[in-house]
Amino acid sequence: MFFLLLMLSGLLFMSGFLTIYVRNMVGGILLWMIGTPILAKLANYDPYFRGIVIRSLRFLKPVLSASGKIGLPPITHKRWD
Repeated sequence: MFFLLLMLSGLLFMSGFLTIYVRNMVGGILLWMIGTPILAKLANYDPYFRGIVIRSLRFLKPVLSASGKIGLPPITHKRWD
């Protein structure tokens, strides 16, 4: 999660640096400065936070398909006759 934060804030900073948008550069720096202590607190509070996030993303597909949203395959129930 730390590297994801690094990548997102770096991309935001570099997009501002290359196109000379100061707000993107400031946004990238602020994202980095605010996100790093938050991730450190999460790591101290729950060391298994990363595993929980990965596991919840893995089970996201069955949950979304059961929600009946448009574009997802319908639920087929197995009959026990």
